[in-house]
Amino acid sequence: MLIDYWANTFDDPVLKWHAQSIASPAPPLLTDAGEKKKWNEWAMEDVISVLRAGSKGPRPQAPATRPVSKVLPNIGWAVMHSAFGDAENDVWALFKSSRFGSFSHSHGDQNTFQLHAFGEALAIDSGYYPSYGSPHHELWTRQTQAHNGILVNGRGQATRDWNAAGSIQHFEQTGNVTIVRGEATAAYNQPPSAGVPELWQEHLGERHPPRDPKVELFERTVAFVASEERPLLVVYDYLKADSPTSYDWLLHALGEMDVDSSTGDPTKGGLTIRQGKARVAVRLLASEPIEFSQTGKFSVPPGGRATGAPRQWHLAAHTMRDAEETKFLAVLVPYREGESRPTIESIDGENTAGFRIGDTTVAAWWGPGKQGPIDAEGLSG
Repeated sequence: MLIDYWANTFDDPVLKWHAQSIASPAPPLLTDAGEKKKWNEWAMEDVISVLRAGSKGPRPQAPATRPVSKVLPNIGWAVMHSAFGDAENDVWALFKSSRFGSFSHSHGDQNTFQLHAFGEALAIDSGYYPSYGSPHHELWTRQTQAHNGILVNGRGQATRDWNAAGSIQHFEQTGNVTIVRGEATAAYNQPPSAGVPELWQEHLGERHPPRDPKVELFERTVAFVASEERPLLVVYDYLKADSPTSYDWLLHALGEMDVDSSTGDPTKGGLTIRQGKARVAVRLLASEPIEFSQTGKFSVPPGGRATGAPRQWHLAAHTMRDAEETKFLAVLVPYREGESRPTIESIDGENTAGFRIGDTTVAAWWGPGKQGPIDAEGLSG
């Protein structure tokens, strides 16, 4: 309804197409007493019907299908599509690092990403919204641990805090390749908001993770390759703390992930996400030895109107050795059900690590510090 209103306001045929393409049945919801009630809890149908009264608006028009990327610097979002406007063939990723922090309805999800392919959600933002400030919403959905981000010493980003902010520092699109770099250091160094440690103790039976060590830098760079034959997403992380600590690289999906950590190298691992007709092969490389864990449970189960909601799955790659600085390099390669799993080869060089996937090769600095010369398999920079 809101998209349709803006389509009429700005006489935008693509927005009109977008509004009409959204399948939005109104599911019955349960009240606290267990009674069913209709969705117009906020009277949105009535509001919108007044706003668009007497307005026919433009005729819907699908966008021209093409690779497209866009950054919205004011809110700190970047989105990348391989076939914009064609959901059946589109692979797309969303990256967030926002100056608004985790204030109001925002979450502790700076420097996090999502990945969708062929109309299916693969790497997701997890959690439900029983009601604003409910235990599940407060202690899971809003927390970094519910998103495809990173924990430092078991600690995520502060919630309900304007200062727990990030920023998109770099965005460029060259041909079919888009590169986005975000920085989210401050988000980890704010105190927990009032009442959260008490809720943590009450519902989880443990103390809130400590504020130490201080995070000195967290930069995440994503590279999206909108190749027609093999679109993919690369995620490169550099983290530095003021004393040695552990790090957890997080990934979430709607179904259980197939994990393969038997690579013979404790710094490498792989997994596969399967959802509907889409798949994504994931390979992860860390600068420290890692171990994988996965659960289909929430730390606080959904309740209220989300009671009985489907399970979601949560994976963590935990560094087994404390370090002041740590790097992660991941590649996520979508493919369709029935296709062979894409071959992802590791490449190595002097202080350089990377992957080759078909015609695409990616390499990253793997020496000390966040930047240095890359030299591997014909790649240099």
